[in-house]
This record gives sequence, C-alpha cells and structure tokens, in this order.
Amino acid sequence: MLYLFIPILVELALEFFVGLADSIMVASLGESAISGASLVDFLVQLLIFSFSALGTGGAVVAGQYLGNKQLKEAQNASTQLVWFSAIASTILMIAVILLRHTLINVVFGQIEADVWHNAELYLYIVALSYHTPS
Repeated sequence: MLYLFIPILVELALEFFVGLADSIMVASLGESAISGASLVDFLVQLLIFSFSALGTGGAVVAGQYLGNKQLKEAQNASTQLVWFSAIASTILMIAVILLRHTLINVVFGQIEADVWHNAELYLYIVALSYHTPS
C-alpha cells in the first residue's frame, strides 16, 4: 500500500503548490491580481482533479490487462488514454479561451472590474497550458 500512497501524496502536494506558486508570482502585482488568480485557481484545481481521475481510471484498466498478462490490450488502453486526454485537453483549451467571459460571469458573478480583468487574463494564460501534446 505504501507504494500506492506515495505517488498520490506527491500528486496532491504538487497540486497544492500550483496554487501557492500562482499566489507568490502575482503577489507583487497587488490585491486585485491575487484575487483574480485565486478565483481562476479554483477552476484550475477542478480541471486538475478531473484529468487526474481520468488518468487513474486509465491506469486501473491498463493494470487489469497487465495483471492478466494481456500486454497488447494494456498498450491499446494506454494509447487510447493518451489520445483521449490530448483531444479532450485541446477541446477544453479552445472552449475556455472562447468562453472565458461567460465562464467567469457564470461561476463568479459580479466581481470588481480590476479583479475581473486579472481573472480573465490569467484564465486565458492558463487555458493555453491545457493542451497536452501527445
């Protein structure tokens, strides 16, 4: 169990440090920048958890095939997971870039104009990183 626990613990620590690093980077830009980045980090965490769950599910399927000594099927499952993740992240990137105004409005409602501007800019920059090349 320890071999399974350590990677999960490392993953959760890295997810925590993503938000911390974002806050540290924008801290010198003022309160509105920190607020905008913090709002967007909520959405980023949701996406990180979603893709983490997808990867975990794919690992379970591939692990079952490997446990049954079906190497070809395990390779096919892994290949399908990589392709699905690449396609889903590309579609997600395009959707977030195109719908970022609506997304911020629906999720966060009325926020101050300078916080809105910083959140929108930060969401655009973060959305560019969603695409994972295969």
